[in-house]
Amino acid sequence: MNLLAARVVLRPRSLGDVLDLTVPFCLASWRLLARLSLTSLLPAFALCVYLQRWQGWTWPETWLLAVILGDLLEGLYTVAFGDLLFQPSEAVRGRALWGRFARRLFPYLMTLFVSRLLIAVSIATVIGAAATPFLAVHLLFVREVCLLEGAGVFASVGRASKFVHRQVSSCLGVLLAVLVAPAVMAVAAELLGDAIVSTLLQLGSPFGELFKQGGSAYALFGFFLSLPVVAAARFLKYIDVRTRKEGWDIQLRFTAIAAAESDPQQGSSAA
Repeated sequence: MNLLAARVVLRPRSLGDVLDLTVPFCLASWRLLARLSLTSLLPAFALCVYLQRWQGWTWPETWLLAVILGDLLEGLYTVAFGDLLFQPSEAVRGRALWGRFARRLFPYLMTLFVSRLLIAVSIATVIGAAATPFLAVHLLFVREVCLLEGAGVFASVGRASKFVHRQVSSCLGVLLAVLVAPAVMAVAAELLGDAIVSTLLQLGSPFGELFKQGGSAYALFGFFLSLPVVAAARFLKYIDVRTRKEGWDIQLRFTAIAAAESDPQQGSSAA
């Protein structure tokens, strides 16, 4: 890992800093993310619409499937952002990302299962329900630890839990943001889609109505569209925590000092 090649300045960041950086970080690599979305999010979206419209699935069933698929596919974008932090998007290949994601798919699925099971058990118990947000924060980065660090199932859970030590409050903010963002984008897509199709084109509501029926194709589209943004926000906070814990910013400063001392002309010009 070459810290000098990072495309984001590696320094401790506030919660607001992390969230402000999320969208620009995604837009900087929008072409690659768009290609990944065509091979991952679009098929998932099409499957949900097909099952709801032509196979008689209810909207609660459809949303449950969408959440499960979204939880799984976020891992692909986590792998992508791991590369995009140190490489330009032109150098990152979608096929290679899919290959690495596939090789880690089984431990990734098991890690998600164990972490979600722990949260479900916590919710189901009277005492544990109050501590569920605290537990969820400690499991926030299991995806990054499993996919980017290559840890095993229980090692991912254990390291992720220790990872947020002394960062609980800011990580809680990120957790709330990644939970709220899909709902906000689903509602925004619903309002925009309905305004265009129903109000502007006067075609009624052929794709469902979120506020009357519990779901629509517009809302599903907005939900899946939010996944790369959600994955980016969590990834950037993961990088922030690693920067703090492993002193990446300090390493970069010492590297810059060493470079300046080895090149006196550069050092004098910098002064």
